Amino acid sequence: MFEEFSLIPYLAAGICVIIWIGVVYLSFRWVRGRNRLDEQVRVGNRIRDLGWSEARMRELTEQFPRNGTAMRAYLDLLVKRGAQDEALARARDFIARNRGELSAHLLLADMLARAGERAESERVIARAGWRWPGHSELLLRRARAAARRGDHAAALRLHARLRRRGFGPQPYLAAITSLEALGRIDAAAGVIAEGLRKHPDASWMLTAQARFAARHGRLAEALAAWERLRQLQPGQVDAYVEPAGLLAANGREAEARAIAAEAREIFRADDRVIKLWKRFEPSTDQPAAAT
Repeated sequence: MFEEFSLIPYLAAGICVIIWIGVVYLSFRWVRGRNRLDEQVRVGNRIRDLGWSEARMRELTEQFPRNGTAMRAYLDLLVKRGAQDEALARARDFIARNRGELSAHLLLADMLARAGERAESERVIARAGWRWPGHSELLLRRARAAARRGDHAAALRLHARLRRRGFGPQPYLAAITSLEALGRIDAAAGVIAEGLRKHPDASWMLTAQARFAARHGRLAEALAAWERLRQLQPGQVDAYVEPAGLLAANGREAEARAIAAEAREIFRADDRVIKLWKRFEPSTDQPAAAT
């Protein structure tokens, strides 16, 4: 009898091991499925065959009916095709099936804003705010809505809160836009300086600095920012095309051509680089022979 009871701990341990193996296996399947989903979303957004992309994204929304990433990618493709009403209807259906998911509320609010139904979009965000008070994604959309209404002061307050939270690029970029719209150029430069202190090597921050400087005639600053971006991330095509155009516009053709030639070596198939290089490529036309 005692020997029989002595087996119980081993049986319990065996059952625990089996359960653990099952959990690991299911987790692996979930992660693999999610990675596959993310990859298909990236491919669908990248290729130019919108028909193929739309069919594939629709398939993914059926496989992952509660996944906001897949649904957003699918609705973006519908909007690109001009099917705005269908995209909005699907966003309404998605939130009806997923009211407990913040992503569903954000998706509907974004689709409404894109359709021009901004008041309803703001109501969706306000209702979501009762359930997820102070959520950064909701604050971001409140800031966008305020900026659209022309209430730049409210937008700037919300963007400042998001920057303190380390939310990412959007609160910096949107604040720069709002401050420029108000004519507060020095304040916009201050936001850029803050961003560079916190994110000195971020491509989006260097790009924002370069474009801001170019808009306000600070050529040396713009070129320095583009050069730093090329050093940090040589795969950023904007860091070649935009400074080359800027140099050419300021009569510095030789420097512009040098950057264009460098870009041509790296991005041979890029349409913008091909167009840029045609500006500097020596003409092959020969003058007609005299008769």
